[in-house]
Amino acid sequence: MVFKAKTNSNKHQSYTVQEAITEAVKEETVGLNIKMPKTKRASFKAKTAIKNENMQDVLLKAIDSYLES
Repeated sequence: MVFKAKTNSNKHQSYTVQEAITEAVKEETVGLNIKMPKTKRASFKAKTAIKNENMQDVLLKAIDSYLES
């Protein structure tokens, strides 16, 4: 069984299957800085929140789509 690292308690928490898979295929990540107007960022943030999405996931999908074309 896979265990998460201990935090401020003496108990381990076991991973769910999905968390274990995600941890196993994790790649090293880097940050991406982008300059944009505050109003555009606010609109983007609001739209992703309304659609119950994550800004990072939307950007990564756009980058994947760009790379595939």
